[in-house]
Amino acid sequence: MAVIENDIQYKWVRRRVSKLKERVDETTPLDNRYRIELELLSKLEKEYSEEHASVLESDIEDIERKQINIYKGLPIILEKVKSVALSAVIGKSNGWLNLKLGHYEVKGRKQEFYEQDISLLNDGLNRLGDEILNNLVVYSAEREKVVEQMKTLAKMMCMPYIYGEVLKKPRIWYANRTCKRSSEGKASSFSEDDVLRINMVAMEIANELKSTELIL
Repeated sequence: MAVIENDIQYKWVRRRVSKLKERVDETTPLDNRYRIELELLSKLEKEYSEEHASVLESDIEDIERKQINIYKGLPIILEKVKSVALSAVIGKSNGWLNLKLGHYEVKGRKQEFYEQDISLLNDGLNRLGDEILNNLVVYSAEREKVVEQMKTLAKMMCMPYIYGEVLKKPRIWYANRTCKRSSEGKASSFSEDDVLRINMVAMEIANELKSTELIL
């Protein structure tokens, strides 16, 4: 069973639980995806808060924004989230983002970021962080439901970073769990622990996006 490993994850679990409570009440069916997620995350939140009651910050909702130069910080971010997803939320093409990040020349003019671009991107990081949080995977015994949600998350996030760099799993591990079942039905499924661990990493990345302020 997954556990909350640090204060950053705890903050985002609390935020997610708060949002889920707006969707769930006593009449919500037991097999509802939001109720299942709420029950799982509430248990993790309670366990962590009881173990760390004396050291948790008094204002857990505050997010300290870290300033970082865009040419240094954006490549780090794009190792974890897809550039096409960030481009989409700010209403720009992926080419626009890559040309400026790489200082490429177009018709003899070097492409670079300006103040208005920085403001647009910072807003985009915040919104992409929210989108990730709103699309966390809800565990289900039905394999295809989990796969569908995982693929939605993968449209925003660089999954090789999550399963490879963080979870230390090989590509075949992820591929075998997201592929269509073979005629022999040999495709593997994500376990409940797998889903929770992936969600934890996703929440930490979302926090990084929302707490980063790109500057020139």
